Amino acid sequence: MYSLLLITSLLGAPDAVASASHAALTLQDDDRRAEFDEKRAAAKGDKEALWEVHNWCSAFGMEREGNSILKEILRLDDEDARAHELLGHVKYDGQWFTTEKKLEAYKKKRAAAVERREREEAEAKGWVKYKGGYIDPADIPFLEKGWSKNAAGEWVDPAVQQRLDEGWKRQDMTWISPAEFPELESGKWKVGDTWMSIEAADIAHSVPDSAWMIPIDSMVVHSTLPRALTLDAGDHMRRSLQEVRRFFGADPAGKFQVVLSRSIDQFSEIATDNDLLGMSSVTWAYLGTGTRNEAGAVVPMGGGYWDVEGENGAALGNHSVRLAASFSFIDAIDPSPQAIAPPKRKSKRGEPVSMQDFLGEKRLPLVLSQGLAVYGARYFIDRAAAAGGDPFWARKWSLQNLQNQGGLRAPALVLSFPFWSGGEISPDAGQTLLEAGALVAFILDGENEAVTTAHRAWKEVWNSGNDLEAATQALFEAVAANWEAFQAFVQV
Repeated sequence: MYSLLLITSLLGAPDAVASASHAALTLQDDDRRAEFDEKRAAAKGDKEALWEVHNWCSAFGMEREGNSILKEILRLDDEDARAHELLGHVKYDGQWFTTEKKLEAYKKKRAAAVERREREEAEAKGWVKYKGGYIDPADIPFLEKGWSKNAAGEWVDPAVQQRLDEGWKRQDMTWISPAEFPELESGKWKVGDTWMSIEAADIAHSVPDSAWMIPIDSMVVHSTLPRALTLDAGDHMRRSLQEVRRFFGADPAGKFQVVLSRSIDQFSEIATDNDLLGMSSVTWAYLGTGTRNEAGAVVPMGGGYWDVEGENGAALGNHSVRLAASFSFIDAIDPSPQAIAPPKRKSKRGEPVSMQDFLGEKRLPLVLSQGLAVYGARYFIDRAAAAGGDPFWARKWSLQNLQNQGGLRAPALVLSFPFWSGGEISPDAGQTLLEAGALVAFILDGENEAVTTAHRAWKEVWNSGNDLEAATQALFEAVAANWEAFQAFVQV
């Protein structure tokens, strides 16, 4: 057995052994570091070679050196995901963040920017904050009732959605259960709880309290006309709106309401309580705001008539229903959400809408909103005119009426739309409406380069939701500067 003295003499004292071992390791580290420097220098600028150096570092536990290589790789290719991940970077929103602190700072800054942009866009549209988001004030009653929008952007009652899920069908706006499908398929119509022939149903729906409710494109038409005549009127309205929407280059969101009466007496009775602007006393239609929905919000409705028994029923009805639909369309695309919102107190739900409040929310000046409605009713291009017919027949008739009433007045007077005088409807209200319709016709169809350019710019601002005042002023200035061309346009 070796003695402790012999072992010590052979191996050396413990401190000496440790010192020798440390010296050897230090020498080895220096050698590897030198080798690393050589490899790094040789791989400079070569991504694949640098990855080989990184792998070599990993094999020898050289973490610090390996990380420096990863950073060099990222200087060559900042999108190298593996290098980012090995360095512990986090990718978010298409960017790499080197620390969680920097990521959180970015998220907060981004959230603040999004909130600011949403607030500015909402304020420009007249929206309000509601439960953490921004919405149209007119949507609040539906949300309070638990409704939701479907794919078409329409508000849907959960009960309605349930019926759809259960296989029910709609006959116009009336729900039909699967058990009643045989009656539906036989050609009958459901009125209340009774199934009737179309002739009997037309009679039942001939009074305002039980009018037909027929969806036609973007409209829901409340009509006391026979159903077939309502559909014919719907064709006239649809064609009119094709012309009106050209002014905006856009459509309203959701459906809007139109009321059609079967006689002048029925029309006058409804207009007495609903006509907001007094149009029914001057022309054959009006915009009504006397109806409220279940939530208490006002439902604006354009109203017109088609005399089913009068000799001139079709001739006058054609223009009346077009004007009614145009009123509804224009109000729907340029609404007054605060004026029509449900009153905070139920006791006020029967009070009429203030005309001043209603008009005060509009983006369109009256000469354009009313002129557009008149354009849709009396200055439209009849694109359904028979072969050999004159598609401008309505415009020529309206321009002749304008000439008979004194013709086109001065620019400042026409653009100011003097429909009222001293709080009453002006004696020249008819001329004012015809001038406004002619103005819109000139803007849309006059082929005047300056006016067309100004209108194109106006549409861009309209559809952006930005303030319209400057664009409208520029459009009016273009018209005024080309007044002689406008005067020539209205000659017949």
